[in-house]
Amino acid sequence: MSKLRFFAAGTAAALLLTGACGTPPHSVGTSPPIATPPPIATQADTIVLPAPSTTPRYAVTIEDPDEIALLTQQLKLRKVMAARSTLYFGADEAQLRRLRELGYEVRRVDPEVVDSRVLRVRRAGSEESLRERGIVVVSREPTYWIVSGTLAELRRLVAAGYHLEPLAPGEPRPRRIRLVVGSTDDVQRVANLDVDIFSVADTAGRYTILGAALDMHIDRLRQAGFTVVLLPTP
Repeated sequence: MSKLRFFAAGTAAALLLTGACGTPPHSVGTSPPIATPPPIATQADTIVLPAPSTTPRYAVTIEDPDEIALLTQQLKLRKVMAARSTLYFGADEAQLRRLRELGYEVRRVDPEVVDSRVLRVRRAGSEESLRERGIVVVSREPTYWIVSGTLAELRRLVAAGYHLEPLAPGEPRPRRIRLVVGSTDDVQRVANLDVDIFSVADTAGRYTILGAALDMHIDRLRQAGFTVVLLPTP
């Protein structure tokens, strides 16, 4: 029995733990400097969302992570966040002018729909009601969900009566999983769906994958037609 090694984009680390710090994951590749947002304020174990920001934020479309890192360093951009081929940042007029001189199309964006948080929401109603408000369910626990949402989306949750709570240390926790697939192409598809793959064992053309993934990624695996077995937590 031969063994192969595959490496994914590092889902638990990437989202969580940029998301736990308050920003969405950046694109795979060289990481640009990421601004650390202020700690989430709490009051009696309830999240207190920050007041809406009055500081302008901007965005440019960039596909190459190395280009994002280089541009960020050379122009000394502030409050940098990269997600889905878009670089979000704060800048002064000189920096904006230089970006335009370099050929970038700079657009102004609302910080409320850019800045995000990963936190707990006490279970109430259905997951569908969360998704209808743009919220992503990252992980499911018996009495609460761990979710990701922009500040605007989270404010709408609070207005609808949901109770927001801070994450516990080590949350969200990926689940250990096993999949059996029929080709190396399928192994790569699994990796592309943000599974942290620990090992792949080849037995007569069947590949047993051991790894870890968050519930949001397990959902995507199943939607893609894979059978996922949850393993006991060690």
